[in-house]
Amino acid sequence: MKHLFLYLCFLIENIYTANILIIASFPSVSHLTSFQKLAKHLTKRSHNVDLVSSSHLSSKGDMDGYNDIKLDLQAAAIFPKELDYNIVTSISNDFIKNIKVLTLLESNICKLLFKTPEFSNLKNSMKKYDLVIMEFFASECYLGWAWYFQVPSVSIATTIPFPWVFDRFGIPDNPSYVPIYFSHTNSQMSFYERFGNTWKSVVTKFLYSYFTRNSTKETREFFGQHMPSLTDLSYNSSLLLIQSHFSIRDAISYPPNVIEVGGMHIEEPKRLNKTMDKLLQTDLEGIIFLSMGSLVPFETFPKIMLEAFFDAFAEIPYKVLIRAKPENFPDGLRIPKNVHFESWFPQIDILCDNRVKLFISHAGMMGYQEAVYCGQPILGIPLFAEQISNMKCILSRQFGMQIYEFTKKEILEKLQKLLKDPKYTKNAKKVSMEFKDRPMGPMDTAIYWIEYVIRHNGAPKLQSTVRQLFWYQYCILDIIVVCGLVLYISATLFYRMI
Repeated sequence: MKHLFLYLCFLIENIYTANILIIASFPSVSHLTSFQKLAKHLTKRSHNVDLVSSSHLSSKGDMDGYNDIKLDLQAAAIFPKELDYNIVTSISNDFIKNIKVLTLLESNICKLLFKTPEFSNLKNSMKKYDLVIMEFFASECYLGWAWYFQVPSVSIATTIPFPWVFDRFGIPDNPSYVPIYFSHTNSQMSFYERFGNTWKSVVTKFLYSYFTRNSTKETREFFGQHMPSLTDLSYNSSLLLIQSHFSIRDAISYPPNVIEVGGMHIEEPKRLNKTMDKLLQTDLEGIIFLSMGSLVPFETFPKIMLEAFFDAFAEIPYKVLIRAKPENFPDGLRIPKNVHFESWFPQIDILCDNRVKLFISHAGMMGYQEAVYCGQPILGIPLFAEQISNMKCILSRQFGMQIYEFTKKEILEKLQKLLKDPKYTKNAKKVSMEFKDRPMGPMDTAIYWIEYVIRHNGAPKLQSTVRQLFWYQYCILDIIVVCGLVLYISATLFYRMI
């Protein structure tokens, strides 16, 4: 009885309800989904969560302790819910344009946010927070909230970290084996790829500093002139959660305050409802599922590409489910009888159904992880951002193929190879097992470390000392110079002596 009493006292002492502010301002459905699910799981842990997100994206805050704050920032005017195929591919190969677009986009969103009544009300409220969680994307302006409330901050990377994030958290980024976000390669690089990766790493960090040079000034206009620089605030971030995993990317040596939580957004697949279950019923050999995500709809592809896909689909004995709005396709397309369209599918539930044999995808980080979770081979159509390097990883692990030429012949050949060669499904199942094999699930991992930061007042001991070094100290250039001078002076004295 005594032991039971002590155990109950221990539980009561360690139950702590925190007030948590989550800023999920980037207007993208895939980005917001992870923050929504994290907020709801934190709420289930008895925390009070305020989730700030863009008003043109749907979400439901239907739990006690979960408050959804919608920002009417007209984000659609800056970053529409959907993009056109031609727009995306026009900038995908120009990494300088990529950086400029991302930083200016995020900067404009920050400016709009600071003008919203919701942000003003939040600033003027008397509410006290214990932690601020935000997305570490192409701007650091939201770090001002952690300084304003004088609380620790946790950052979440919904994709692989950008080059400027590495310095903030002391992550080793040796360009000889760590590919940066814009390199579109994996860790096994040729000399040419290492040269390009090194050059892009240096240029990217310089351009980020240049394009965001006014961010601190703009943020101070909202929070006050006494706020430290955003760079200083970013170096004091307590924790970075990365939505990736070494089993599906490259292994990197992260410091203790950088945690991989790839698959955090994935929930246990549910049984399909009657409507969806009926869609998957077929007398053919199985189901192929095609989804290009929420950003670049399949129907925006050029007509000649769509014709190649549909002509190839017509010649395979499989039913093809496509996430698309058929009314938005160009006129004159011949749609095969084995193709079915829906504007939305429960993606993880579909992918984990044993009737599905192949996933055709853009290899975006969220869909990529869902396919891996369900052990599905992938026929990839990467368009931009991390999709291209994700596809490199898929090819290296041999559980997918990539479409390059978009001809009927190429598409049909790769469909038949992926569907008939058991190697690809076998490898997909192997990667799936590695992805799932962890001490605890990714959401539980994320929550554990978030609560760890709260319990230990920012957990400063997690942070690497390397963040305090200047670049020349990190590269030991000062030691090399001193050693060089000593050798030079010694050699000179020795030469004179003889």
